[in-house]
Amino acid sequence: VIRRLSMNWGVFPVPFEGPGSDTRKVEAAIRWGTEKGYLRPGDVIVATGSTHGSSAEPDKSTDMIRVIEI
Repeated sequence: VIRRLSMNWGVFPVPFEGPGSDTRKVEAAIRWGTEKGYLRPGDVIVATGSTHGSSAEPDKSTDMIRVIEI
């Protein structure tokens, strides 16, 4: 999924390893983007995910989307 998303203009997929809530995962991605200089206050990001576990499974798909202003 990360490789596929990397092919889209303006998309920076950020992997998250280990256990954590959706909130912790999004916070880690925001922190990463801020540290790398990709994000500034006022920017808008879109976070997607799956509440079903691994999206690599054929019958699972993304079912969560959040639009967040930094």
